[in-house]
Amino acid sequence: MGIKSNYVKPFIILFSLVLGVLQLSAQEDLRIEKIEGEKYIIHQVEPQQTLYAISRKYNVSVKEIVEANPSVDIENLKIDQVLRIPYTKSVKQDLKENKVKISGDTIYHTVLVQETLYSISKRYDISIDEIMAVNPSIAKDGLKAGATIVIPYKKTIAAIDPKELSEPTKDSLLLHEVKPKETLFSLSRQYEVTIDSIQMVNDGLKEGLKVGTTIRIPLRNPNYTTKPGKYGIPSILKDSTIILAEETDTTVVALLLPFYLDINDSLDTLKADYDKRQYKIYEASTYSLDFYQGFKVAIDSLRKQGRNFKVKVFDTSNDKKRIEDILKSGALNGVHVIIGPLYRSNFEYVADQLKDSAVTLVTPVKISSKILLGRSNVAKVEASEPAHIIGLARHVAEKYPSNRTFVVNTGRLKDKYNLELTQKYLNKNVVDSTDTTLVLNMFSITKDKFTAALKDSLPVAIVIPTDDQAYVSKAISTLYDLKLSLKRDNISVFGTEKWLDYDNLETEQLMALNVHVVAQHYEDYENDNVKNFLRKYRQNYAADPGKFGFLGFDVGYFFLQCGGNYGAGCVIKLPGIKDEMLTTSFDFVKVGAESGYENSAVYILEFDDYRLKRRAN
Repeated sequence: MGIKSNYVKPFIILFSLVLGVLQLSAQEDLRIEKIEGEKYIIHQVEPQQTLYAISRKYNVSVKEIVEANPSVDIENLKIDQVLRIPYTKSVKQDLKENKVKISGDTIYHTVLVQETLYSISKRYDISIDEIMAVNPSIAKDGLKAGATIVIPYKKTIAAIDPKELSEPTKDSLLLHEVKPKETLFSLSRQYEVTIDSIQMVNDGLKEGLKVGTTIRIPLRNPNYTTKPGKYGIPSILKDSTIILAEETDTTVVALLLPFYLDINDSLDTLKADYDKRQYKIYEASTYSLDFYQGFKVAIDSLRKQGRNFKVKVFDTSNDKKRIEDILKSGALNGVHVIIGPLYRSNFEYVADQLKDSAVTLVTPVKISSKILLGRSNVAKVEASEPAHIIGLARHVAEKYPSNRTFVVNTGRLKDKYNLELTQKYLNKNVVDSTDTTLVLNMFSITKDKFTAALKDSLPVAIVIPTDDQAYVSKAISTLYDLKLSLKRDNISVFGTEKWLDYDNLETEQLMALNVHVVAQHYEDYENDNVKNFLRKYRQNYAADPGKFGFLGFDVGYFFLQCGGNYGAGCVIKLPGIKDEMLTTSFDFVKVGAESGYENSAVYILEFDDYRLKRRAN
């Protein structure tokens, strides 16, 4: 009994379809895309896959992969990173004929009909003996078509560049695969980060965005975990509350930071397998950890210059009782410079206890300038809001002397002092005072009042000294509309640092109005010193620094030198020291005869080509 002829064709067709499906499923699904006129296989990096193994899977050279992915750092391949693999005719043919899989750090090769040990050894550039050593079944049964053998490339191929054998790691930041028509501007809006910060964490993106490649986004990867010791809370911090560097007859610096070590200990979720353990860090301690790690990079940099320091680190846990115990223990005796505590109440307590001592106390975070009153040994790193307004007004007066200058009076009580300071320092710094600053009384934004200010063709500078988001947004959109209708290209607008946080301000409008803002810090990712710091930080901690990491370096580098040069009384020397670190400038002024010192240095930033750029102060 056979199959009837009228069933033969459907059976053959069905069989062919099933066979085709089986053949396709036998191969890994390939994602092939046409990008800029060229075809590429899109490969997502898996754990333990090295660049060499990926190159062997597709039978292309590592050089060809790197050329197709110019932003790839072959020593720092990332898990889930997307790579473009050139899809040439030879690659297409090879993929049809050969079945090569990579799992972790192992290559699996499926033997083809008429394939020999010699041809396989040539493909992978290893000896036949090395293949036989890890595949004992070959000696017993011979090389059989369809059999899968292991290629022991990692330990045997001496000719491979060790960089190509680097295993990928989980990135501390989010990864994004670049899609067609995406721009740095669109990505900055999508993730609510600056274009500069995207360029910084991608080594400048000098060749721009490439479709089908992966870039880093400066936001923490929620799936990123660290291990104790090198990448988590430093093991040296977990061993004791007080940490001493090697003994030297030199500058002694103390850090009082809230690491919350007791809480972090309780969050340590260790598993039986060390390599799979996860280390969770209490969120409130991440700022201190970041600051401390940046500070350590500063120490290392100065020690390479022949400077020596003794550093004491204390975990305050934001606990006044613990701080009292530290003071009572005498552990701070002989210290030249103390940085911290970070919280105002704790800092005030320490400052009051030590205000009659010779030690220099440094508060590195935003805090009211009242902290300086009656405390002559205190240095405040973050400039106050009045200092920002003064810096902005001086810049306008000095850099735009020929502009007709207006300052907007919002009518809000909280903006009154800013208005008065702006007027005072604009007029004070105007060389030709024949035309003093004009005030635009604008309790609510009106097109008519702005139109009156733009009545002629003279260049105009408009200072809006307020942090009110709704007010600022309306002012910018109104001025932008006027600029277009009046066809004016000589309008410049000046505002506060808070404007940088507002997500409803359109970058195109900010650029068109030549908007400038005053800021405390500025990250210049093209600066060689910044690049070196990023490289060292990443090498040491397998992560990117946050703002506190930069701050830790800047404060550490500046005050370690200050203490090293002048000892405990270095605070009185601050007014004579003007310096610029990575992201912070220092220019201290004494705020009163019996009071401390405040940093008055600020940056003036402008929006240009979808980036924030520094203007010369």
